Amino acid sequence: MLLAITRKIVVANQSVEDGEFDPEGLTGVDLYGKTLGVIGCGKIGQNVVKIARGFGMKVLGVDGHVDPQMAKKPGFKYTDLETCLKNSDFVTFHVPAIPENFSYGK
Repeated sequence: MLLAITRKIVVANQSVEDGEFDPEGLTGVDLYGKTLGVIGCGKIGQNVVKIARGFGMKVLGVDGHVDPQMAKKPGFKYTDLETCLKNSDFVTFHVPAIPENFSYGK
């Protein structure tokens, strides 16, 4: 999904389907050097971190349970939610839909 958004694939596809394709304004964004915020660093979140690092992204992670091995990974840093949201170019969520995860900010 992140690649589809940054490369404007959906917009380009829709313009082709509408018969109005114009490459003007369809230049994508490079992920290299951007910051990804990963909310929920369990198994799925950890795989997202690996993929993001493969694109040369910096990663900020938010999780209630800090994994000491993950904390040692280069280009990855645990942080609080507010800092993550302020400093990330993109944010991805990988948390279960349980009542405790709906209480932030109340």
